[in-house]
Amino acid sequence: LPGDVVDFLMPVVGRFDRQVVTGGASGGAVAPYPSPGSIESLREIEREGGPEESEPVRGSNGWVVSGARTAHGGAILANDMHLGLRVPTTWYRAMVVWEKESVERRAVGVTLPGVPGIVAGTTDELAWGFTNVTGDFQDYVVLDDAEYEAANVRRAVIGVKGGADHELVVRDSEWGPIVDEDVRGRHLAMAWGALDAKTLNMNILRMPLAQTVEEGIEVGRSWWGPPQNMMLAGRDGRVGWVMTGYLPERVGFDGRVPIEWGDGVGWDDALGEEERGVVVDPDEGFIATANQRTLAVERSGRFGAIWALGARAKRIGDVLDSEQRVDERDMLALQLDTRVEVLDLYRDLVVEVAQGSESEEFAQALDLAEQWGGGADGGDMAVYLLDTLRLNLHDALLAPLTRGVGYDWLMREEVVQRIVRDRPGHLLPDGETTWRVFFERVLQETVEDINGDGLSGAAWGETNRASIRHPLSRAVPALAGWLDMAGVGLPGHRYAVRVQRPSFGASERLVVSPGHLEEGIFHMPGGQSGHPLSAHYRDGFDDWIHGRATALMPGEVMHSFTLEPAD
Repeated sequence: LPGDVVDFLMPVVGRFDRQVVTGGASGGAVAPYPSPGSIESLREIEREGGPEESEPVRGSNGWVVSGARTAHGGAILANDMHLGLRVPTTWYRAMVVWEKESVERRAVGVTLPGVPGIVAGTTDELAWGFTNVTGDFQDYVVLDDAEYEAANVRRAVIGVKGGADHELVVRDSEWGPIVDEDVRGRHLAMAWGALDAKTLNMNILRMPLAQTVEEGIEVGRSWWGPPQNMMLAGRDGRVGWVMTGYLPERVGFDGRVPIEWGDGVGWDDALGEEERGVVVDPDEGFIATANQRTLAVERSGRFGAIWALGARAKRIGDVLDSEQRVDERDMLALQLDTRVEVLDLYRDLVVEVAQGSESEEFAQALDLAEQWGGGADGGDMAVYLLDTLRLNLHDALLAPLTRGVGYDWLMREEVVQRIVRDRPGHLLPDGETTWRVFFERVLQETVEDINGDGLSGAAWGETNRASIRHPLSRAVPALAGWLDMAGVGLPGHRYAVRVQRPSFGASERLVVSPGHLEEGIFHMPGGQSGHPLSAHYRDGFDDWIHGRATALMPGEVMHSFTLEPAD
């Protein structure tokens, strides 16, 4: 693809941006539209398809509010980590109690089965949580034949019941495992810090020992793993943020395309600590992360260019800006917020196109758009229409630009919104006479796509139903009623604070203030037990669905067992 087309399709700034370091929107430069000559040259490329049929749904939310902005004067952490949803659930609730210097200490939160410590949670002094840094910390390295042949070969035989054994062959180059080939047939190795024991550690498990925001930041600096935004809330009312993980320094390339390493090209160890993002006690009184670009464009370029759309971070920031004093229930309400500002453009487009039309279906669409309240609630009738129109416009506008090239950019929504707003003549798809006619055609296709449900009967929750399944029910569907969570309608949207798709969303919700643990709130989309026959297999699911404030701290002991060291 022409370079200016690639730059346009891969934006790093947009109208929803909200940084952490400076707060508010960024002032980065927006890539110009591709030239008419570049668009003309695309017509000479044989088209094999279009963009991905659906957008990737990724991300988490996390924010901290300083004691100056809370009702009780203690800092509050709110964290909901978004992952694929399944049962047994990803996380396991845990509390660890120990004694130090004759003082009993405790940490409560979530862990992963088999991990000896609290991954995200709180002590009486400090709370911590995470969102993913959606930068670019992986690189494909192009190998020549000699490097490929020199790779270390590992073989593993996997026995298959009732079938032939399967041999798994892994080739390890000096840069990392060989995982793929490019379109030219060249072998590609994956360089990633998480695959190298020299750039990976478990220092995160030291967090329960940290007593202050500064001590938490030092633990975060030292933890080398996949980079995360760590948010910190202290009992003293202070807050902080640090970008954790191994941050490689690229030399001689920018990481946008696979390239051969060597002769001054590659990773030159880790970036200096001065490059790592850190904020303590900002003037705004809060820090919000939602996988967006957190640093200025010039600085963030050291970490790549792959950032999530800032819509969730913007909404969180807007709400916190407008609040005076907040408590834990206010923060839970924000975690459950379904406002979808991204859809405003498509609501306005329906109103523009449908007004004055004699079509009965367009009249229904107009009525829904004008009555829409701005959220993605389960019973809302307009969201299905607006989101289907949005996705249809993605297909219609992006396919001519990508010409079948795989396109999985987290900010692709920014590209489409820019075209719809500005309507440059040379980007009008082939065969269309005017933008007005084009939008009418796409709206008509949208109406036809959902006409089976009826425009006035297509509630969002009917299409966004929970599909939280057990691995065994996928293999044996007859077990679904016994193993899976109920397939109820879900509020939320990929661009709402309450990120929600049938099998993706909040793997947990945590709201807590150190020193006020009894007021802490916790949700999980399943029970503590992973056994379908247990009375606790489905505990918490209904509270997770309906957003009821349930306690973080453990209640009455129901069962117990003791592990004792062997003689």
